[in-house]
Amino acid sequence: MVHKEQGNAVLWTVAAIGGVIALVTIVPLLLALLGLINLPFLKFQDKVALNQGVINKTYDTQYCLDNYHYFLETDQDIQQKEQQVQSFQAQLTQMKQDYGSDMSKWSFTAQQTYNEVSSELTGVQNARLDEVGQYNAKTQELDRVSCKSLPLYIQP
Repeated sequence: MVHKEQGNAVLWTVAAIGGVIALVTIVPLLLALLGLINLPFLKFQDKVALNQGVINKTYDTQYCLDNYHYFLETDQDIQQKEQQVQSFQAQLTQMKQDYGSDMSKWSFTAQQTYNEVSSELTGVQNARLDEVGQYNAKTQELDRVSCKSLPLYIQP
């Protein structure tokens, strides 16, 4: 009688293990065949495919070269505008030294020249600030920075 009970216990243990194996292997296989197990991963696969396109574009040789040229040319334009700002400021300072700080005593042409130089200075400063803003904004775009060896930020 003891052997019969032990045989039943072993039989129940084997049946339980078989049931667990069936649940762990056969049920997921059936669900995969039916396509039900893949549903949560479909959106993830779409995002991976989308990002793969961005990554491929980012490391494309021509794209990198175009980005490098953009940053190089823009950096040089900004430096040139900074030199223009310094030149205009030097002209205004020199005019004040030449004619005195009281502009009401200046001749009409001197005042007109001062106002024109001052206006050009403001225009170049605004153009420089605009270019710096665009440059800094583009450095924040991840697909552009990977191919760039110039400053990541320029002080406005």
